[in-house]
Amino acid sequence: MRAYESIQEALGDLKSRGFSIDFTIKRDSIYIEPMNLGFESGEFHIIEYYRFRGISDVENYSMVYAIETNSGFKGVLIGELKAF
Repeated sequence: MRAYESIQEALGDLKSRGFSIDFTIKRDSIYIEPMNLGFESGEFHIIEYYRFRGISDVENYSMVYAIETNSGFKGVLIGELKAF
């Protein structure tokens, strides 16, 4: 995996490598809103993931996942985590 200084840097590089779709989570699936497509857990793979510590709260993390579906769609999913 690569090392990035910021989420913006990670997203820019991933986009340049073809991860251009923005996935969202809807129920138990990831989803491509404009195309009205959903993918369940067996229909996609997390290729890479990166964790970034929050600036205002160091116990918060943002996660960037580079995802590829079995049907060839490539994109990113951004999520937030709270450290325990």
